[in-house]
Amino acid sequence: MTASVVAACPDVNGDRRLIAWTVAAPGAAITAASLREHLAEWLPDYMIPTSFVPIDAIPLSATGKADLDALPDPAAARPSPPLLRRAPLAHRDRDRGGLARSARPRARRRP
Repeated sequence: MTASVVAACPDVNGDRRLIAWTVAAPGAAITAASLREHLAEWLPDYMIPTSFVPIDAIPLSATGKADLDALPDPAAARPSPPLLRRAPLAHRDRDRGGLARSARPRARRRP
């Protein structure tokens, strides 16, 4: 993947969902399932986009920023099936948990 843009967009019910527009590298075949699986290793479920929309290039505004209004309509993209979490938690969660426990100040006991 060479680039991506993620935005919260309203769905048909008015609820907001994360949509990712992705630009694949030349000759690369990227699937929504592979993207979700990769992101699940690093992000919590609520931060993983529900839909992935492949595009040729990210439209830019006059200032060089991503032009969200010029992106294709995400309504055509169906939500990807949810990825089931594996146990134990991904390595990032174990590492953070251990770090948080070791950095927590210990209560002092009074004599």
